[in-house]
Amino acid sequence: MGSDEQLVTVTTKPDHHDLRRGQDLGVTLTIEAGSDGAYLPNFFGDWVETCQSGFSVDIYTLQGNRASTSGRGCAGEFLGPGPPAKELLADYVLLKPGESRSWHTTLTNIAKAPGTYEIKAEYFSAQQRIGEVAALPEVHGLMVVGHIQAKPVLIRIR
Repeated sequence: MGSDEQLVTVTTKPDHHDLRRGQDLGVTLTIEAGSDGAYLPNFFGDWVETCQSGFSVDIYTLQGNRASTSGRGCAGEFLGPGPPAKELLADYVLLKPGESRSWHTTLTNIAKAPGTYEIKAEYFSAQQRIGEVAALPEVHGLMVVGHIQAKPVLIRIR
């Protein structure tokens, strides 16, 4: 198999590209499997739990500073020995080639200064023992391991 960038593509789509000052911004994050398919955490629901699975989205100034006090990023690791890797595989789903999953969140408390901002999103394999799960023979090298960033999307605040 090739690199993780070939296994999946992460994209974002804001509900609007032009905002009024003080307006919230809805953002959809989509992860799509490449031509071989890919294993991902089997949760694409409520943001809080999806976030713990390694998905993140937020808004930044062009200088790289966060522009929201309600960021949606948290790819955290879970400590402790836990169950065997084979049992952990049950927490993942194999997306078929070209299959995608999406989730939607709302960024609030966005900086009120007019200007151009970037929406940045990513997937980061958050589970501490992801390497053990990825090494299972039945995974066939299709586990997304590492950090996959979406291309930033520009929006404007008026």
